[in-house]
Amino acid sequence: MAIKPTSPQEQEAINQIVLDGSYRHYKGKMYTVIELARHSETLELMVVYRAEYDSDFGSNTLWVRPLTMFIETIDKPPFSKRFELV
Repeated sequence: MAIKPTSPQEQEAINQIVLDGSYRHYKGKMYTVIELARHSETLELMVVYRAEYDSDFGSNTLWVRPLTMFIETIDKPPFSKRFELV
């Protein structure tokens, strides 16, 4: 399913995401992006992604995070992207 961007900035952010792509979180764990979605109340773009490991929350848990947060650079050394496509 394709998300229709509402601005050039949204399109630029969407272009940074690879569906079914494998991403490494800056803390080292692996995730797979499943889909992009919109928050039902705010219409904010969200990334739906799956953990590729077992945790206290279950195996291969699904998570959502705002797209802007998913693609941001963190403000802690070494100042890397929060999620890096591998």
